[in-house]
Amino acid sequence: RLLPPARRSCNLIFLDAPYNQSLTAPALQALLKGGWCAPNAWIIAETARGEELPLPPELEVVDERTYGAARFSFLRLTLPLPQTEN
Repeated sequence: RLLPPARRSCNLIFLDAPYNQSLTAPALQALLKGGWCAPNAWIIAETARGEELPLPPELEVVDERTYGAARFSFLRLTLPLPQTEN
């Protein structure tokens, strides 16, 4: 779980959900909906090497690196987010 909606948005976010539990995609959605991402924000998401990572349309994969059992996906916020009330 994430904290309540963000007081300020972030330009760089590191995300490391437990492997193979399908938690990364919902965490990404929560970051986007909670106002955690600044325009053009970067998210570095660590997942298991073979784990699927469905992305919301607002994010694109810029690069991926695999180290042992881990995969690091470098994601960029490319579409504007709808305005939310905090």
